[in-house]
Amino acid sequence: MCGYLLEDWREQVEESKDIPLEEVARQIPGFYRDLREMREAGIRFLAGTDAAVMLVYPGFSLHTELRKLVQHLGFVPMEALRSATTTPAAYFKQETKFGSVEPGQSADLVLLDADPLKDIRNTQRIGGVMANGKWWVRSDLDRLLRDVARDAREECRQSPLVTSSQGQSMTSQTSVV
Repeated sequence: MCGYLLEDWREQVEESKDIPLEEVARQIPGFYRDLREMREAGIRFLAGTDAAVMLVYPGFSLHTELRKLVQHLGFVPMEALRSATTTPAAYFKQETKFGSVEPGQSADLVLLDADPLKDIRNTQRIGGVMANGKWWVRSDLDRLLRDVARDAREECRQSPLVTSSQGQSMTSQTSVV
């Protein structure tokens, strides 16, 4: 991660530095309780990570979110998966365009090496991806990730946002996923 996002995260750290970690940890069970009550009341959940939230990595954090829906909110894996597929399509009234695998639908697909209905963590066992009409096998995905990491490191070395206000380079602390 680099550039604007890194600077945004740095600002979030600064804004919350006076909040004791113990206080945040003490509030988490109540947060999950509130979300469980919302679910029980029929509130629909849309899975999807917010890249502007500190330490939430676009794409990668979705797996953590799905796992937490199952572990902490009582979703069964199929409900968690629907929160990332059919439920958003319905919410945005776009069911005829995306959210399911049917003729005429816009579809990027993920082929998993294990059943996510047995263990939601299996969403991370990605064997291949169909995106924009191109099939990417695992080795293609690994190469793509390496290339993105290399390019991000290079961008970070050149970015003025990587230098903190104290003039210290943050390059060694930059996370690239």
